[in-house]
Amino acid sequence: MWLKVEQPQTMWFNYQAQSLQTGTRTAQRGNQFKWEKEVLSRINTKYDSDTASYFKISTTGSAVITRFAFGKCFIWPDSVGTNCTDTIDWLMERGKLAGRMRGVQEVHFTMSCLDSPFQHYYAYRQEAVHPDRLAKYFTCCCVDMRTGHVWDDDSDTYCAAMNPTCPLGCSESYDNEIYQAVVDYHTASEVAAEQEVVEEV
Repeated sequence: MWLKVEQPQTMWFNYQAQSLQTGTRTAQRGNQFKWEKEVLSRINTKYDSDTASYFKISTTGSAVITRFAFGKCFIWPDSVGTNCTDTIDWLMERGKLAGRMRGVQEVHFTMSCLDSPFQHYYAYRQEAVHPDRLAKYFTCCCVDMRTGHVWDDDSDTYCAAMNPTCPLGCSESYDNEIYQAVVDYHTASEVAAEQEVVEEV
């Protein structure tokens, strides 16, 4: 069971990836509200959720509460921080998406990883991320290819709004050692393929 609080009076429940509210409302999203979308109706509350002092829930039927936990919507798990594909898997799992049903998070964008077999490395420039918990909108950022963190932990310098593409070159976060390994791998693969052709002839 998840209780998602978007705003003081905008919240909704999820049980096994299924939203328990019915109906939708029109919400504005994006920088300066450039577009709208239909989302689940809010739970009408007598008091704002950010002033609550306790949380109480009761269940019926087969629903059983086994654990209670709480935290922020946007967090960075240290356990998967050094592996890009693990981070993507973690984001999808946390989102609790089930087909077209909206889960706890809407996964519009995600991290960009290098191609196999280097998929555990992050692309040096990410074009649709929240750099920190204070960021209101998705931005492009220069990131450490080994950790995925904003380069030098400086989002003021190494993150920028898409306008309409990313204005950052990110030469600082371009890891020459990693990309040399990528080049060497592809060169070796091409040589091996050429040798196979020669042997067949």
